[in-house]
Amino acid sequence: MIRHLLRLVWNRKRSTALLMLEIAVSFLVVFALAALSLRLLTNFRRPLGYAWQQVWVLEVDTNVTTDDEWTAEQATRMQQLLAEARGLPRVEAAAGAFIVPYEFSSSNGDVIYEKRSPWTYVDEVTDDFDEVMGLRLVAGRFFGPEDDGAAMAPVVINRRLARALFDDQDPLGKVVDRAERDVRVVGVVDDFRQFGEHADPDNFLFTRIPPNDTTQRPARRLVLRMVPGTTAAFEQQLLERLAPVVPGWSLEVKPLANLRHARLRFQMAPMIVGGIIAGFLLLMVALGLLGVLWQNVTRRTRELGLRRAAGASRAAVHRQVLMELFLITSLAVLPALLIALQLPLRSPFQWLEPGLLALSVGTALVLIYALSMLCGLYPSRIATRLAPAEALRWE
Repeated sequence: MIRHLLRLVWNRKRSTALLMLEIAVSFLVVFALAALSLRLLTNFRRPLGYAWQQVWVLEVDTNVTTDDEWTAEQATRMQQLLAEARGLPRVEAAAGAFIVPYEFSSSNGDVIYEKRSPWTYVDEVTDDFDEVMGLRLVAGRFFGPEDDGAAMAPVVINRRLARALFDDQDPLGKVVDRAERDVRVVGVVDDFRQFGEHADPDNFLFTRIPPNDTTQRPARRLVLRMVPGTTAAFEQQLLERLAPVVPGWSLEVKPLANLRHARLRFQMAPMIVGGIIAGFLLLMVALGLLGVLWQNVTRRTRELGLRRAAGASRAAVHRQVLMELFLITSLAVLPALLIALQLPLRSPFQWLEPGLLALSVGTALVLIYALSMLCGLYPSRIATRLAPAEALRWE
């Protein structure tokens, strides 16, 4: 049976070659879309590492062209701004940060310990940042007054970076090289994903902005944990209280929820575009399958009528048409499947873990075969309704 169907497909190779190419490309597109969607869904279900609810961000523009230049006066004014913010009503806690979660900018570099030098994201923060953002410590402590005057600058790392640097060793007290300067690990927090729910877990390191130290770059953002129920009406009062502290600077308040919304929209945009492209390709494949099968049934009216006259049942004819379609789909999917299975061996696609790869391939296969069989139902029904006597007289 299979050999006979293969011969029939080979005899019509010109009419099915383009269709098979469309099926193969559609499989790869659906596979890619399924893999990315499942990856985003998996990441969304991971712990985020901080609490964004009820957190406001005060963006400070010091009218300086670069963040690498500052004066002692600017550092002092930023410290005064932070102190004033901590005393405001409806502000539970406040801290300074160079980069806040969901922001599109980032800072990164290498951290060296013995022969290991993993790449990591970095943020410069003040004391109480852990309280404002709801960080979960898993070992040690966060920055505090005990770090004032320390001979070696303290750092707090996340669990992922701790594993990359030290494996199963206790990270507390370890000295690592950060930007050609020795720093000491004083704490470990849970995985911290700066870029939001859809981002992959990354290495992360916090450095301390010491209070009353004008030699270190000041924060450029304040993060404020507000009392639950604080509305946007308080934003104007907040600015009226803080603006006189830093005359000549520009201040803007944004709830962290707004930054989160913008980041999620940015991350979902490629998926939406990919979904539209995949839907268009699947529609083209469906129309192509329907047209080719309809044409095949019309051209093979005498053949199918002869089979019916020879005693073949309607179910047998129906099964033959669907089996041919199943075979065409399988021959088209096979090379595309081999390509998909090779992707995890390439460095840009190493995030395709075995479980994610299997689920993505399975999703793509089910969708492509379901579409093929659905498109074959009507043409195969036409074939089964041919009366043998009428089919044998077909011109």
